[in-house]
Amino acid sequence: MPQGGFEHRKGLLIFLTAFVLGAAVFIGAIAGNSLARGDGRAVRHSLALTVLVPFIAYVLYKKFIFPSYRRLEDANLELHLKQEELLDIKDDLFIKILGVYDVNYAVNSPRLFADRLNDVAYITARGMEADACCIYLYDRKKDDLVLSATNGVQEGAIGKVRIPLGEEVVGWVGRRLEPLMLKDYHADSRFRETPGLDLSDYQSLYCVPLYVYSNGALVGVMEVLYRKAKVFSDEEINFFTTLSGILSTTVQNEQMQAELRKVNVELEQWAAEKTEELRACEERYRTLV
Repeated sequence: MPQGGFEHRKGLLIFLTAFVLGAAVFIGAIAGNSLARGDGRAVRHSLALTVLVPFIAYVLYKKFIFPSYRRLEDANLELHLKQEELLDIKDDLFIKILGVYDVNYAVNSPRLFADRLNDVAYITARGMEADACCIYLYDRKKDDLVLSATNGVQEGAIGKVRIPLGEEVVGWVGRRLEPLMLKDYHADSRFRETPGLDLSDYQSLYCVPLYVYSNGALVGVMEVLYRKAKVFSDEEINFFTTLSGILSTTVQNEQMQAELRKVNVELEQWAAEKTEELRACEERYRTLV
């Protein structure tokens, strides 16, 4: 209700209440005065008017006081619901922040890289309230995506399932570098049965590319799946996007470190071979001398 209308109704209610009370006092005074003078007719009239006072008070209550009280109750209920909603948003935001912290801690822990990926899958599924989370890493040599971690589901498919880039939902996301949300992904034209991976129990999914924007490198794809139809909120979208950004950078750093370790090993092998050749040359030279 507008503030001006509320003030008008409040003033009218106060005036009517004062009027009823004043009328009751006035009628009571007349009845007392008539009774003192012994005027029976005036007393009867005063008693008749006295009966009207409760009726007027009841009408005032039904027309003005009760509706105002109901509106006040409705406003209090709405305020309570808003407070509950804010508390839910606060709790959900706290869970999301804690999830981001947990993912950042997991990907930077000293554990093996495969174990860290599994930890990220568990944390992501918990934060997104998903039934399954799958992480695929991009193999540049074969140009496909290999299942590398899950949150405990389809563990036998880890390292065995490979999806060519551009095929199926996961491959489409990896090729287009675009996130994809499907309420019923079985009905989508990009859905295909993946050999070795059973996802028939799930209905909705949210799939994002693991993409490093600084150098334009695709490192993988991450998806969460739900057994029931799911509509994603802005908070969930932002949360999942944040996690994918953290994981993308970590995967790229791990791949760069792996390549660096490989180069170091090759360099050490080359140095050992050259050292052995040098020793052989020295032996031949000594023998010749």
